[in-house]
Amino acid sequence: MPSKSYFDFLELLQDVEQLRNTHYDYSKGKSGRKKLGFLTRSSIVMLCAAWERYCENILLECVDKVLTTDIEAKALPSYIKEYIGTKVRENKNIIYPIELADNGWKNLWKGYAVNETNSLNTPNSENLKKLYKRFLGIEDFTTMWHETSITKINDFIKIRGEIAHNGSKAQYVRFNSLLSSIEIITENAIQIDYSLSQYLKNKYLVANTWEENYYRKLSSYKKISKL
Repeated sequence: MPSKSYFDFLELLQDVEQLRNTHYDYSKGKSGRKKLGFLTRSSIVMLCAAWERYCENILLECVDKVLTTDIEAKALPSYIKEYIGTKVRENKNIIYPIELADNGWKNLWKGYAVNETNSLNTPNSENLKKLYKRFLGIEDFTTMWHETSITKINDFIKIRGEIAHNGSKAQYVRFNSLLSSIEIITENAIQIDYSLSQYLKNKYLVANTWEENYYRKLSSYKKISKL
């Protein structure tokens, strides 16, 4: 089975699909605007929430996987060690460095990762690259995306931001654009899930990550579990 984060993504995607189906039912599959922008806008917001949550959850799931190994602090990529060290120096609590002793650095690593994923508000390529470099040592997280998707995802995030700020005054989101966004986000979630599994095995020698078999609907996995 894939990562827990991917299953969570598929659960959230069900709401997007219900909104999409509702739009299709009202429009009867015919093209043209039919004052159903509230449905496509809502779908975009929910789809972005699923993308953001996935990117946050899978990072923390990866950190947890690494922590199940016998990894020592010296084995971490240099950038992670430097970032944790910087955060510790910035803290004004004079006894704080003691928390790095023994396995204390593991709690700090996970704690900082949790804090910064919780504060992520705009899951575009720039912000995600920073997050994944700081906590997993990945030089360029977007190399794990489909190459042609980076600009499309960034544009999608901008549209979500416009909707969040302007509501019904935001630009009209066409149904075909929504379908395209669903496809792009789902494809990249699968690509990232697979790539991170490989990265954990090769970089951190994590023996047990998750199975790299993917379906696009949660119902497909439920059918398999019943066999």
